[in-house]
Amino acid sequence: LGGVGQARAAGSRIGRADSRAAGVGIAAFTFSVAVASSWTTARRPTPAGPGRRRGRLGRRQGSVEMQAGAGRDAGRQRILVVGGGVGGFNLALRLAEMPWPVGGGRPPPQIMVVDPKDRFVFTPLLADYAISGVIELDEFAPRYSELFAHAARDRAYIPGSTQAEVEHLRGSIKRISWRRRVATLCTSTGEEQSLEFDVVVVSPGLLAAPDTAMSMGLELPSGPTAGVLTFSSLDDGEKLREWLQDGNAEVGATRRLAVVGAGYVGAEVAASVAALETRAPSVALFGSSLLRGSEPANQRRVAESLEALGVVRKLGRVLSVFSGGLLWRSDAPTPGAAETNESQQHDCDLVIVTGGAATPFAGCELEPAPTDKTSSGAVPVDGYLRIAPGIFCIGDAAAVE
Repeated sequence: LGGVGQARAAGSRIGRADSRAAGVGIAAFTFSVAVASSWTTARRPTPAGPGRRRGRLGRRQGSVEMQAGAGRDAGRQRILVVGGGVGGFNLALRLAEMPWPVGGGRPPPQIMVVDPKDRFVFTPLLADYAISGVIELDEFAPRYSELFAHAARDRAYIPGSTQAEVEHLRGSIKRISWRRRVATLCTSTGEEQSLEFDVVVVSPGLLAAPDTAMSMGLELPSGPTAGVLTFSSLDDGEKLREWLQDGNAEVGATRRLAVVGAGYVGAEVAASVAALETRAPSVALFGSSLLRGSEPANQRRVAESLEALGVVRKLGRVLSVFSGGLLWRSDAPTPGAAETNESQQHDCDLVIVTGGAATPFAGCELEPAPTDKTSSGAVPVDGYLRIAPGIFCIGDAAAVE
């Protein structure tokens, strides 16, 4: 966004991303100690005396821990990580590096990472791949199998490493039965399998519209719609890349792009598209505020960069999105418009909806369900990110009390 060359801009974003990843890595390592503690405690039955307080799942916390390993060989413990994003992925690697107690023939735990994708997508670099093309697919979205295999080879050189197994299961978790410590896995082929576990960590990341857009008052088309994209997955990036490189587009015609959401992702998408040297579409950026929560100086610099690139900023609220445009209502009085500032239609060739909200158990039924949730849908957790002993929630979906 600084108005410098694409290579330098990409380098700046990569440096920023590395800094974020380092911070996540430190947090994940600290958090992994809590998971390890829970795993160790799960092997020791804890008496559920009258003084034990009840967890948010409606059961006495001490008695819940006694269920770990029930119904199968307790010698091989399992840690289930639901979600293979930055948080879940880093956590799995940190857990695998820990010096697990393996004396007396006790094996290290099995760490299972469940994610429907076959690649780990480092989303801060998605725009560099989809728009500017300064990086290749394997540079920011390597396969989980390759990453875990490489990490396993590196762990052989770590003193005290116990070579804990990390396995990627491609699919999604449909149900988590807390009392029985069993999860239902829906595989990529549509089959359902049961997974026994001792500790489960839910790491959903940010779920983009349309799953969360309705809660924000934004009406989106149901199902895939031509001319409307979200921007949070590799599939989204591939579709935008294809649209930008479309050779069938009318020669000489300027295509129009509308970006909904003026946060970090939306601003970077708008700036990157507008900075294209050839066949750059006209870009309009919609949002009630620019980089909400950022420092005022950063907001001013980004606003100046967007203006220099020719990005038109539309301050207001988007009401609905459809193929061929969107409806929005301006926050500022419009000359000649009614006092109620009626909605306006903006026509364009492609709409990209950015942003989203964290939904801890979207598409996953938790039995029993958490009794407390914040107004944003996040789940309250304690200082160790626990909902209850043995069940954790990390990332923006967790509200630390």
